[in-house]
Amino acid sequence: RQPTDIGVRIFSCRPVASVKQGSWEHASVPCSAKMDAIGLPTSAPVLFYIHGGGFFGRFWAKDIVNLSAWAVHLGAVIVYVDYTRTPEAQYPVPLNQCFTVYKWVLQGGLGFHPSSVAMFGESAGGNLAAAVCLKSIQERIALPDGLVLVHPALTCNFSPSPSRFLHQSDPVLPRGILELALNSYYPFNGDQYKNNTYDPLVAVGLADDSLLRQFPPTALLVGDMDPLLDDSVDFYTRLNNLQVESSLKVLTGLTHGFLIYPDLVPAAQAAIDDIAEEVHAIFKRRLPA
Repeated sequence: RQPTDIGVRIFSCRPVASVKQGSWEHASVPCSAKMDAIGLPTSAPVLFYIHGGGFFGRFWAKDIVNLSAWAVHLGAVIVYVDYTRTPEAQYPVPLNQCFTVYKWVLQGGLGFHPSSVAMFGESAGGNLAAAVCLKSIQERIALPDGLVLVHPALTCNFSPSPSRFLHQSDPVLPRGILELALNSYYPFNGDQYKNNTYDPLVAVGLADDSLLRQFPPTALLVGDMDPLLDDSVDFYTRLNNLQVESSLKVLTGLTHGFLIYPDLVPAAQAAIDDIAEEVHAIFKRRLPA
C-alpha cells in the first residue's frame, strides 16, 4: 500500500452483505485513509484490535489464529489495524492512523454503527490503544465501552524499574529489543532526560489525573516474568486510585508476548481464553436488559 494508506483487516463469522473500497476524507492529519470496508446487514459488537510487535513488527500468523477463534466465540466483528510500522513511520503517524480508523468505525465505516466497542492492545499496541483513548478524551470523541491491555508499554522511556531489571533477558523482549523499539517509535535525546519532558500520548501512564479519571473500564493482563510488568501495575494503581473501573491479572510463569506461544505453554492458551472473556464482559455490559 501507499505510505499514507491505512491497512484494515476484518474478521467476522457473520455473512458478508457487501464489500466496498473507498477513501475516507476525515483522517487525522497527516494521514489519509483508503481501506476495504465490509458492510454487514445489522449492527454488531466490534473488537478494535491493535497489534503488538515493538512498533516495528507483528506476528500476523498467530494473530490470524487467535482472531479467527475470537470472531466465532464472541460473535463480533474484529477490526485489525495494520498501521505503518517503524522505521517507515514514527510517532505520531501510527497513533494518528489508529485514531483515524477508530473514528471511521464509530461513524459507520463498516456499514453499520457498532452496538458496542471493545478496544484491545497488546505490547506496543497496548500503548497505541491507551493513547487512542487519551486522544479521544482530548478531542471529545466517544470512548470505547471497555479497554483491554495485554502487557502494554505505558511509560515508553528508559527509566529503571524492578521488572525491567529482573527480566531484562526476557526471551521475547530483552533489554536491547526494548530499547530499539522505544527509540524507533519516539527517539529520545539528552534534552528529554535533562528537562524530564514527555508526551502523554507516548507515555500514557504518566498522563495527568484529570485525563486518566475519564478512562473507560480497563482490564490489564501481564505475565509475572515480563519486563513491562511494572507498567501495568503502576497504571492499574493510578486508575484504581482515581476510581476508574479497572482490574489487573498477573499471570504466573508467563513472559512477554505470550499470545504467540500458546502451543508451547498451556498457561499461555489459558491466558488467551481469559482475554476473550474480558472482551465478552465488555459486550455483555451493553446488552439490553
